[in-house]
Amino acid sequence: MAKPAFKPNKERPSKDLALAIARGEPLPEDNASPSSHAPAGTPAPIQAPQPASKKKEKPGKSVSLNMQVSQATWQAISYEAIDRGISRKLLIMDLLQQAGINIDAADLSGSKKGG
Repeated sequence: MAKPAFKPNKERPSKDLALAIARGEPLPEDNASPSSHAPAGTPAPIQAPQPASKKKEKPGKSVSLNMQVSQATWQAISYEAIDRGISRKLLIMDLLQQAGINIDAADLSGSKKGG
């Protein structure tokens, strides 16, 4: 059984309301331009989304960070790490911390997990 391509009875917010929600602005009080799908005079029952809360990760849980860079960038990172006498990971974590990113102390210690 095929599903319909759209839900014709679903009320949609007006353009102004949708833009206000997307921009995080205060919601307009008057719904002067009702949506084309809502009956005339019926305000769309839409609430502004709540800001996403930052999830606290469990201490000690590690995840993988995988990215590809050019060979020249990889060599530059490697040479700088050698000059400082630290690993590439520790160099990158140190630079991210200097840029104002909150880095976990375990990532700045230079020791490997389980070893």
